[in-house]
Amino acid sequence: MREPPTLRRLGSARSKRLGVLLLAFHLVLAADGTADENGRVLVGGSPPSRQFGALLGVTHAGPKYSLPTRAEPIDSLNEGADRIAALGLRTIKLWFNSSPATSYPNFAQLPQFVWPPMGPGREIPDLRALAAHPLYAKVFSRAEFDQILLVATEFTRVNWRDGLNSAERTAVEKEFADLTSYLIDKYEGTGKTFILQNWEGDNLLRLAEFDSKEWGGMVDGLIAYFKARQAGVERGRAGREEAGVQVLHAIEINWNLGAADPSNVPVPEEWTVLNKIVRDGYHEQDLLVDLYSWSNWSANIPGEEYRVIRGLDYMRRRVPAAAKLAPEHIFLGEFGAREVSYMNPQTWVHDERSDAIHRDVVIRQLEYAWRWGVRHAVYWGLYANGLRAGFNFNPNDPVSLEQQQLTGTWLVRPPGPPEHPEFSFTGAHDALARLAMQRLYTDYLEDFSSVESHNNTWAIAFSVPSWAEGATSRAYRGDAGQASLVYRFERDLRDLAIKAFGYQAATLDGRVTVAYSSDGRSWTPSTNLAIADVVSPDPALPVWQRFHLQPAGSIPAGIRYVRIELGPVGDNWSTQLGEVRFLEAPARPDAAAPFDETGRPPLLVYALGGGGSAPGLRMIPDFSKDRLRLAFERRADPGLVYSVEATDDLASTAPWPVIWTSRGGENIPGPVVVEDEVPISSTDARLFRLRVGIQPAAANPPLGP
Repeated sequence: MREPPTLRRLGSARSKRLGVLLLAFHLVLAADGTADENGRVLVGGSPPSRQFGALLGVTHAGPKYSLPTRAEPIDSLNEGADRIAALGLRTIKLWFNSSPATSYPNFAQLPQFVWPPMGPGREIPDLRALAAHPLYAKVFSRAEFDQILLVATEFTRVNWRDGLNSAERTAVEKEFADLTSYLIDKYEGTGKTFILQNWEGDNLLRLAEFDSKEWGGMVDGLIAYFKARQAGVERGRAGREEAGVQVLHAIEINWNLGAADPSNVPVPEEWTVLNKIVRDGYHEQDLLVDLYSWSNWSANIPGEEYRVIRGLDYMRRRVPAAAKLAPEHIFLGEFGAREVSYMNPQTWVHDERSDAIHRDVVIRQLEYAWRWGVRHAVYWGLYANGLRAGFNFNPNDPVSLEQQQLTGTWLVRPPGPPEHPEFSFTGAHDALARLAMQRLYTDYLEDFSSVESHNNTWAIAFSVPSWAEGATSRAYRGDAGQASLVYRFERDLRDLAIKAFGYQAATLDGRVTVAYSSDGRSWTPSTNLAIADVVSPDPALPVWQRFHLQPAGSIPAGIRYVRIELGPVGDNWSTQLGEVRFLEAPARPDAAAPFDETGRPPLLVYALGGGGSAPGLRMIPDFSKDRLRLAFERRADPGLVYSVEATDDLASTAPWPVIWTSRGGENIPGPVVVEDEVPISSTDARLFRLRVGIQPAAANPPLGP
């Protein structure tokens, strides 16, 4: 088997009736708190936040090549987990069924990484036993992952197409109950969330392959199947709500007529899983699950990424609002792009153009997703799993394939000789890494507890009119004057997103503006926002538009305060804010932060894993190889830059030679051992120095209107 090369980086007029209805459903809030000399009401607090890497995830399944990340060969399941952790992500998606050897081939070709026999009556008889297998348990136990999505299929395969009989229903429910119970017991107190889901429900139902007379029975069978899975999860977690670990169940769809070209959907719209299973299954047969996922491959054409929002809107109108986790019950189970679509067909290897288009399509999809408010967005995939026509792959005897043989749904590419003889990171990989460590704040504006301060009397409406697109609360001016909200951040503000509603408005210029400040006292001039997307949610009320707004340009460096303003334009209720979201710089120590109480640089302590009485650096002499080694723990933060320098002349003013570096996707978590280039026997003294810095932030350009 070919040894993989070393990884290197690449770089109407207003209706009187409507007005009365609005006033009937609003509540005017006089915020608690004290007023300062400028009349602002001081509130304090901050919106709920999470690391962006908890929203963003990556799928690792079915790789057709492998890039070892450690000195010793390792199974491809955990090798991929290394890579996703190195991105700084807290969310990973894996395949979980009776064929793990297909999903995670043994590229190492070593006996200890061969999967045991799977299936009822065999060594691994069910999902619970599979979860206990050391290779999966190793991933599940990793501290880096808070959310683990599993595309789970019961080992006792049932044929729901002809209906689900009592024995089949019991078998499915039991297997999911046992798995759920095991995960809760095993990972109690860890704070982890496991999401068990199917893969692409429309492809699972496959109605286009059958006579339409059979569809009704198969739909009923699939509804019964999903109900059995949900019942199993609920049974397994009953009475364990305080265990400090969650197990949830999701239904995933893939035909979404809000985003797709109807000619690409081979069955009538009403017979898609989203309509016939999710919507009608709830209303007619009480099918209700925890979460709903969309595998999105309809919004990855350059310039058409806005279809992400349109598809999510369409989905929200059909999934049950009764879901306990609503409104945070929808996620993108897949999104991505095929770099092969942008390659030169003469060579089928990447170049700067294909890399840039691939990166931009991926990032624009993600931006539309988080601005809309998805729970998770999972990129497909870490390694490409798709083969170009004419190529084959044998998971029982795997050989790492090359770029020319694959479709390019990757973050890490294999070699593509002769132009690219080595593995490489995509531009999308590095762009996602820059986002992963940022913090995402969301304020649903149910009250003003999350703002630093506000002026004026605001009103909040808690009705959900047809034009409000799921915004369960909306804030607007309580009188004819200008109203403003101020938010404060601990670190630099990187981006913001505002969902707003405008009555008789083609734009919101002058109606919604923002100003920035580094200290909360000196402010930039107020500026209009750009429109990321605008639509009339209810065709019967086209006078109401919903806007997704974003900065019109890059946010200046050093901004810690933002003021959102509603200008005195039109009736006080004619401009309303639904939700606001912010991205804040990563929560890592500044490189220039003063030493801590023990005299250590905080950034170095952070980079070495934190804690302990001293940074974990050890010098290890290896006299058998006549070399010194420096050992330490590395953190999975792609924004850090590590370098090891060595010298034998402390008196010299020349820079110390650099013998090792690590940054970006190279920052795989865990122990690192750096071996010196100079023999021990050739020098009387040898000094090592570990430097840790932060990569300069690369601005992500805002989406165009």
